[in-house]
Amino acid sequence: MITGEVTIDQPEEFNSWVEKLPLNGKVTVDFQKITKVDSSCVLLMLRFKRRTQVNNCEVRFVNLPDKLKRLLSLYEINELLGCVAAD
Repeated sequence: MITGEVTIDQPEEFNSWVEKLPLNGKVTVDFQKITKVDSSCVLLMLRFKRRTQVNNCEVRFVNLPDKLKRLLSLYEINELLGCVAAD
């Protein structure tokens, strides 16, 4: 589970986090404790999704904040990432 903010202000911290995630089997990334997101969060999600696909790993993103759901819907990539569209 990731916590805190996933914004442009913390790129190295979250790049490091993405690099450490397992790349085998099924991985669930839980956003329940995220307090703030911006478009850089979408980039990290895409980066992780790409890494998992190369390794035949299944990834699920759960408990997305409403703002992140809206961003994914705006960019029309919610289905690509396997996320529920914003209402």
